[in-house]
Amino acid sequence: VEESFAANSNWGQVRYSGESETNEVKAGGAIVEFRLTCSMANTALSVDFDEDIDVFFDDYSVTVYTDEARKLVYGESTDNVAYFNPETLYFVFTGKFIGEEDAISISGTKELQKATHLHLTFDITEQNGSIGRPEISVVTDCEDLYRTITVDPSDGTFTETESSPADGSDQN
Repeated sequence: VEESFAANSNWGQVRYSGESETNEVKAGGAIVEFRLTCSMANTALSVDFDEDIDVFFDDYSVTVYTDEARKLVYGESTDNVAYFNPETLYFVFTGKFIGEEDAISISGTKELQKATHLHLTFDITEQNGSIGRPEISVVTDCEDLYRTITVDPSDGTFTETESSPADGSDQN
């Protein structure tokens, strides 16, 4: 688990878990193929900024974390996908309005679920229809991710196929 967090310069990587009732390899060189159905054991996270944010802010970022030891920062041009265990995600938007010195900070939380890709989008919301000082709103969109992993026991390689609950695939 720790290695998956440290991968990709601390942005993490996808982890799978699953079980198979049959996973034997016959003796004598014959390979028995078996199907091991896994689900994603962690959560993928993307952060996006609405283009209108550039109209009001000249410096902004979002810090995301599940614990103090691993904080990741999304800036204006960061398009990385981060991976976290399914627990409480904390996020903090920090930005400076154009022409102002003081930064504002808006924070929130979201419960992460395994086998999902959470998209956090930071957007501008006008206050009472005025264009004066807008508020930041956070839109969350979560999609389920399913994959079937087939493992070749002879060399440990695997093939990965995307699927969804609607296509009748086995899901764990």
